Amino acid sequence: MVWQVQSIIHTGGRKQQQDRTTILRSRFGKEILIALGDGMGGHAHGAAAAQTLMNTAEQHFPPPRKQPIPEFLHNLCIKAHQAIREIPWDGEGARPGSTCVLLYLSPKRAHWLHVGDSRLYLFQDEELIFQTEDHTLAALKTSQNKEGKAQKVISPSDHRLYRCLGGNHEPSPSAGVTRIEKDHWFLLCSDGFWHSVLPQEMAKVVKGSSNLFVAAQQLVELAVLRSGESSDNASIVLARQEPGSPLQHLRELWG
Repeated sequence: MVWQVQSIIHTGGRKQQQDRTTILRSRFGKEILIALGDGMGGHAHGAAAAQTLMNTAEQHFPPPRKQPIPEFLHNLCIKAHQAIREIPWDGEGARPGSTCVLLYLSPKRAHWLHVGDSRLYLFQDEELIFQTEDHTLAALKTSQNKEGKAQKVISPSDHRLYRCLGGNHEPSPSAGVTRIEKDHWFLLCSDGFWHSVLPQEMAKVVKGSSNLFVAAQQLVELAVLRSGESSDNASIVLARQEPGSPLQHLRELWG
């Protein structure tokens, strides 16, 4: 099996696109690094911060031989944070920043890391297996309520991030890993997408389409349509296992 990966970004109702994605493949595509970032700090600063994350990923992929993938992803995140901190800033408005989702696909395992409220979803066929937890106060309050602690009222300000790349403090990323099983597939997205589309809708569209690009396009257009004229930038990356060609399988055997 090989991975098919497709990315779609949509400006929505905004004047500028501050979301960024990149898909990087090693020789013969045996290993893939996917990065997604949602910039913050005003139009120019936000776009520059998200692009800096993409540039950092491109500069350091593939990882050094024998370096553990979790260590590689963590170091990549910190390097991107430091590079964003170096973006010129006049002190007006918010400092340049970006969310971060990184997914590293290898033949047997998938590793991921995230900072902020952009998300990664893991599905098996049409079942949601896992999704990342947002680094917002609202998510913390929701988690406390699920644990049986006193429920607290969530206000609009609770949706602000307490972790991001480029902030005043070095980020503390959340990370995970899974063995790749049959019918596993991934969806990475910015909050402009997941605010409007439910996981069961994501699964229905992806599983109902033989063309992953068409599925990605349909999902993003659905998110923007539902959000109306004030829609945020919306971006997704889909990664799904597909049957490989005979040539692809020979390449995998040869390494």
